[in-house]
Amino acid sequence: MKNVLSGIGWVVLYVFFAVAPLAIVALANPPRGRPFLVEFSVALGFVGLAMMGLQFALIARFKTVAAPFGIDALTRFHKEIAYVALVFILAHPILLFIQNAPKYLPLLNVFTAPWRARFAVASVVLLLGLVALSVLRRRLRLSYEAWQLTHGVLSVAIVILALAHIEGVGYYVSGPVKRTLFYLLAGPSDEPHGNSRPRDGCPL
Repeated sequence: MKNVLSGIGWVVLYVFFAVAPLAIVALANPPRGRPFLVEFSVALGFVGLAMMGLQFALIARFKTVAAPFGIDALTRFHKEIAYVALVFILAHPILLFIQNAPKYLPLLNVFTAPWRARFAVASVVLLLGLVALSVLRRRLRLSYEAWQLTHGVLSVAIVILALAHIEGVGYYVSGPVKRTLFYLLAGPSDEPHGNSRPRDGCPL
């Protein structure tokens, strides 16, 4: 019974932190007349970023969180939820292109785009590279230690670049209240500790 309650608690906590950044979108004051599809794409981007931050927290407390579920189940969840986060994050620019391709497609040109767009492009490119390295690690004959190092460095870089992109856009973190709320919800993570080692092939 204790494990069941603990498991429910972890699930509720995860869902809360995954969707909590939507409060920032609700409190934002974007330019007048912004289309619904743009705001929806932003919401998906925020949720995807929150899920990325939660991946850090999940690994940091791997043994604690695994207790009610089992290591195998948690490892599988960590792997599968990474793909969900990837879909959310990729949906953000794709929906923008659908809404207004002439306006947003030029932002992919890192030579002429503003820095906020460059940060976004760099973050997505590194994210795709991170996933590719994880999925193809064995084929590339990359040692676990080398993969773990690149995995950690790329993960941190992806989140930092995404935060820089949001800062550059500015609509969603303007003002001390929204800025504080955003950084509290952006990633409730701790540094990994212990000897927990997720199975190979975990993409994020």
